[in-house]
Formats: sequence, C-alpha cells, structure tokens
Amino acid sequence: MVEWKFNEEDRNITFLIKTMKKKYLEKTLKQGEFCFNLPSVFNLETNLAVAQQDKWDSHLSYIAQKIYYAPIISEDENGVHYGVAKKLADSARMYQISEASKHTPLCCFRKVDDDDLVEKYGAAFLRLGNIVDRIKNEMGHDAFILIIQPHALVHRIHKVSPCFARSVHYGEINSEFQEYLDTYDFDQKEMFQKRIEYAWQKEFRIIITPTNKTSPQMIHIGSIEDIAFGGDIETLRQGYVFAENDEQLQMAIKRATEEGGIYN
Repeated sequence: MVEWKFNEEDRNITFLIKTMKKKYLEKTLKQGEFCFNLPSVFNLETNLAVAQQDKWDSHLSYIAQKIYYAPIISEDENGVHYGVAKKLADSARMYQISEASKHTPLCCFRKVDDDDLVEKYGAAFLRLGNIVDRIKNEMGHDAFILIIQPHALVHRIHKVSPCFARSVHYGEINSEFQEYLDTYDFDQKEMFQKRIEYAWQKEFRIIITPTNKTSPQMIHIGSIEDIAFGGDIETLRQGYVFAENDEQLQMAIKRATEEGGIYN
C-alpha cells in the first residue's frame, strides 16, 4: 500500500459523512468500528439496497477502439499459431480489475466540500436537503456520523491497518484522473473510478491492505467522539451551521432567521 496523503483535488474536503443503519451508530461513535468489504460484495450481492449494488465496482472503465480478435490454431515448440484476425468492434467499453483489487477491502464515506457549504453571515451552512431521501430510499440508511476532522480519521485507521484514501472519480477518464493513474504505483488504482450514475453519492473511499479472507474486515480505532458526532439522517435535511465561536454562531443564526433563511 502506498503512503496516504490528501490529493490536490481533495484539499477542499471539509467533512466526511458516514451514513448507516441506526443500530450501528453508537458502536461506530464509541468504539470507532468501521466495516470494510471486498468489491465482490457490491458486485454480486442482491440483498443490498439499489444504490449499494455496482456490478463494476473497483473496475477501471475505458473505451477501447478498433478491437480485433484471432483464433488460436495451434501451439508447438515454435510458439502459438494464430488464424486470420477479424474485426470485432469499432469501439467497446472495457472493464478491468486487478487480483489485488479483488482482495482489497474498502469503506465508503460521503465527502462534504466547498460545493456543499453556503458561507454567509460569517458562518458556514450545511444541509443535504432532498439528498436525504435518496440516502434513505436507495441506500437504506437512517442515521449518520459527521466527521469534522477527516485527516484524523484516516490517520487513525492507518495506525491500525495501512490504508489509502481519495475521492472517487465518476465517469470517463479525464486528464485529472489520468494524472492520478500515472502518479501512483500500486495495483488498486482502479478502485477509485465509478460510473457517472453514482456521482450523487460524492464518495470518499478508504482501502486497506489486501486479504485472502472473504468476510467483512472490522477495523476498530477507538472512540471518535472527539472528532465526530451523529444522529438521525433527517437532521441533515436542514443541516447545521458552523462558526469559529459561539458569538459568531449566534449572530449568523440571528441574521439568517431575520432574513428568512440562507437560501433566499
């Protein structure tokens, strides 16, 4: 596993959100228990919520041009002998996954970045609005944990199990994602690309050391109550206001109330 550090594109991440079923909320906060699953769980499981199923999770996706094939005629001491090559397609979408990625557990979070925050009245306002409905209906989650120190979380996980983390890239490979692919030398790079239809999830993904085990890997980092808080997912519909001190917070709340809300 390569050494972890925030990528340039991740420097504007303010918080991380971990959505979950409410029955796991207390254990996650008090014990810092996080479940890491192999990609096959999302590729093959049919009992998952619709937004958790992804046949091509952890596969690198790209368009191949001018695809040809040739039959193997024979093989002898001089090598393999092929028949006449024939054109299969002008272009086709290809998916590939390394053996290392197949055995690499992952854990998913939702990132909160500059696009999610409204800065007004000297404070920052965060709310997910109707995204809450998609989380509830398509992921089956009714609770959340808001991690206010993403760096601290990743470093604590890294102390227990070496890890790598970054935002997921959605859609076709562009120059930014290609630069990432060219920069890092490890076999699980493709685990950070997903199809565009999942972009609403704004995923930040953490992967740990590959394993031959097929069961979920539970990572325990101890209480995270000093860097996170949680509650019912509905709380995120209207959200929270953040400020540097109580006086600034109260002033922002007062002005937002007087002016009929920050989104007016």
